Amino acid sequence: MTVACSFCDIVAGRAAADVVFRSADVIAFLPRVLYAAGHTLIAPCRHVATIWECQNDELSRLAAVARDLSLRSCEALGATGCNLLHASGEDAQQSVPHVHVHLLPRYAGDGIDAWPALSPVAVDRAVLVRKLGGM
Repeated sequence: MTVACSFCDIVAGRAAADVVFRSADVIAFLPRVLYAAGHTLIAPCRHVATIWECQNDELSRLAAVARDLSLRSCEALGATGCNLLHASGEDAQQSVPHVHVHLLPRYAGDGIDAWPALSPVAVDRAVLVRKLGGM
């Protein structure tokens, strides 16, 4: 069964995109709507719906491209910071079922508030450490 995926269409050349980087396994392109000068989507070329389905080497290459494009946005565009945003799964508000990272270059006084307003939760920290530890 073939999955309909707009990012896979871009990778395969079936859909147009402003591609800023491409290798055998990672592609980076401008989204349809830019929320910052240099806003870029970085994704594996292989269809992978969530971060849990990615191989560690795929994530490493994706992170390396994100780092390099972040540096390029500083050098070429004058960005002074960046946000890397990712969501996996419907409950995390993932909008496209293909793993990707949003790179938002940041500029002094740009007025963007990309950090979500979070409310603290009351949990047993010791239980969390036990459950999450042991990797």
